[in-house]
Amino acid sequence: MNTTNRTKKIAIATAIAGTLIVGMFSAAPATAATSGQDQTALRDWFTSQGISSATQDALIAKLDSGKLLDSMSQSVQPTSSTSVETSTELVSRSVYPDGSVAVTSLETPETTSAGAKAGTRSLQPQQITGCKESNGGGYVVESNCKVEIATGPYDLWFNATYKRYTGGAQIDTANKPNAVVKYGNLVAAPTVSIKRKKQNGSIEAYAQEHALYKSTSLGSSEDLYVSLRVTTSRSWTTNY
Repeated sequence: MNTTNRTKKIAIATAIAGTLIVGMFSAAPATAATSGQDQTALRDWFTSQGISSATQDALIAKLDSGKLLDSMSQSVQPTSSTSVETSTELVSRSVYPDGSVAVTSLETPETTSAGAKAGTRSLQPQQITGCKESNGGGYVVESNCKVEIATGPYDLWFNATYKRYTGGAQIDTANKPNAVVKYGNLVAAPTVSIKRKKQNGSIEAYAQEHALYKSTSLGSSEDLYVSLRVTTSRSWTTNY
C-alpha cells in the first residue's frame, strides 16, 4: 500500500471524519420489541448524524408501523453519499429519500510515522485492535479487519481477512458476526459467509453478514445485510 498516498488522503479527510464517526457504534443493545420501547439510544444516534427532530419522529413512526427505513433496504438507492479515509478506517455515509442514514466502515491498519502498523480504532462497541497488514511483491493482505454498518436501529459487524494482488483479489476468512440493536429486535443471531471467494474478471469477491430484523412486535421480519467487497484495486462495504 502506498504510504504517501494514504498520508495525503488522511490530511484531506481529517476535517470531516469526526462528523461521520461520532456516535456510530456507541449505544448499548436494546431488548424491547414494541412501539413503546425506549427511543433514547436511537434518537441519540439520529442526532449524531444531523437528523432533525421532525425527521426522527417520522422515521420512528415508520418503524413502529412495521416498515423498514430506506437505509435498511437493499432496494432503495441513497440520494447522496460521502466517503473519507482516516488512519484506521474507510468510512462511507449515505443519506436516503426518507431522511434516514447508513454509515458503513472498513477497518484498516493504522500507519505510524515509522511505517509500522498499529490497530488502534475509534469505533465502539467491541473495539478490535487486531487489524494487520502484510505485503510482498505484487500483493497486500489485510488480516482480521472489521466490517461494519450502522443505520440507527441496528449495527452489524464481522471480521475478515482478504488479499489483493496483481490481476485479482480473494477473501480468505469471514467470521465473528455480531450485532447491536437500539430499536426493534433481531429474530435470529446473525450469520456470515463468503459468497464469492475470488474476484472473477471485473466481478468482486465478497463476504456477507445476514440478520433477520423485526421493527416492532407487529412487523414482519426483514433481511438485513452488510458486505465486504474486494477487487484487485480496492475494498469497500455495502448494505446488500
